[in-house]
Amino acid sequence: MSQLISSVSADESSNQLGTLFLSRLEELLEERLKPLMEMQQQLINQNITLSTRLDENLKIQGQGETSGRVVRTSTTTEKKREPRVASKSRSKAKDITIDRNKAGVLIVSGKTYDVRPDLKKDFGALWQPDDFHWLLDADADIEAVKEVCEKYEKTTVICANAEF
Repeated sequence: MSQLISSVSADESSNQLGTLFLSRLEELLEERLKPLMEMQQQLINQNITLSTRLDENLKIQGQGETSGRVVRTSTTTEKKREPRVASKSRSKAKDITIDRNKAGVLIVSGKTYDVRPDLKKDFGALWQPDDFHWLLDADADIEAVKEVCEKYEKTTVICANAEF
């Protein structure tokens, strides 16, 4: 009987030692991993901050414009537009404006309905429905854009901030 009691107490003491060893090991691991976990959280916070700044910069530059390249993007929010009011005086002249934004992207606006197939086919232009204009890459030849726009009858091309 005494052997049975001593073997039970030996098992209990070895379990206690095992539990003590595991708890100490857990404390050591936690102590070693704590700086790494803090660093990981800092990196996550920095990533969130940089993503927010990038989103804000894209909003300031205008959607789809980065370093002179036109990029097709999709928007998740829909803007409600005011209905377009037709002009009371209908002149037969169709004014088209060619402009350049800060990123160097060409903007073609005005009465572009007739020239839209040529803008898309020849220059890969992207329509911006919220702003009612076409975006063309910065390296698009301005003279060629002007020629395409002027080949339609009664079209006047106005160049603003676009150098020829």
